[in-house]
Amino acid sequence: MPARAEFSVPVRTGTSDGADTDSNLYLTIHGSLGNTGEIRLNALRGNDVFERGANEVFTFQAANVGEITAVVVRSDGQFMGSSWQLDAISVRHSQAGAVFERGVNRWMDGGQVVIR
Repeated sequence: MPARAEFSVPVRTGTSDGADTDSNLYLTIHGSLGNTGEIRLNALRGNDVFERGANEVFTFQAANVGEITAVVVRSDGQFMGSSWQLDAISVRHSQAGAVFERGVNRWMDGGQVVIR
């Protein structure tokens, strides 16, 4: 069985009008040893997340990916008001110790964004 790691992922939603979303948001972390597979963030904290201006931290265990090379955030674009403004994201994991941190300031309405 591959080694597991504890991940902590702070996500900041933008502050523009309409920046919040009710859509399901998914995260995949890619690294030098592989990827985590897709993780539904809403399932980790309940469905009332990603409100305008919110700073939320998601914690979970997944496969150790080694040094983080990219993060993919995907929105299923469901529900009215599915647009979302991803302001910033960070990823920390227990095995690597390093932090992957990026300012994004990107609007999503379904689809995905790859952050390197």
